[in-house]
Amino acid sequence: MAWYKSGMAGEAIEHRTFSARIDCHYLVQAPQETGPSTLLVATLHGFGQNPEMMLRLTAALLGPRHV
Repeated sequence: MAWYKSGMAGEAIEHRTFSARIDCHYLVQAPQETGPSTLLVATLHGFGQNPEMMLRLTAALLGPRHV
């Protein structure tokens, strides 16, 4: 276990990790043809959105020629 001094006197930050198993689900929208300028874009949503809304927002932002 490593202890690191923070910027404040007398305080230390303890770095810890944990493992978690999660099931990930995703939507993919791809054009019929891709090329060298086609981008692969990943967006994440939180509790304020859903996957379908984020897909529509991302497609509106980047255009139809990206995955």
